[in-house]
Amino acid sequence: MNVHWHLPNVSTGEREWAEELWTRFAFAGDDLTPMLRLLRHLRQEWRSDMEAALAAAINEALPPIIPCLDCTVDVFQIDERFMVDDAVWATAGLEPDSGWICIECLEKRLARPLVPDDFADLPMNALEDYPRSERLKSRLAASS
Repeated sequence: MNVHWHLPNVSTGEREWAEELWTRFAFAGDDLTPMLRLLRHLRQEWRSDMEAALAAAINEALPPIIPCLDCTVDVFQIDERFMVDDAVWATAGLEPDSGWICIECLEKRLARPLVPDDFADLPMNALEDYPRSERLKSRLAASS
């Protein structure tokens, strides 16, 4: 697999290392979630120019960890992981276990804002320290 990135201030050895990393990543198998999480974590920690350039190249090449079914925004990154009742999911025209969707796209499908009664009675919707976007917090707390 030939990978050609524009990596400023990178030696030939560093470029070969980056290409080897990408090759190993590309052929890692079907379940890439652990590797994606590791690479995203490493990307946040990298500081040098070479590492920043490599992180940018990886970021462009990586799909979101949890893409929204409609707009493909990374719902993990924007802290919009939630579950609604099965009836709400079906009303939005979504199949069971079909993926994740952001608040905005789900509300577009429903043609209305989400209300607290739409959400399933699960810890991810109730735990106070669970990461949530302001938009999700407002829907969980809105008056019915």
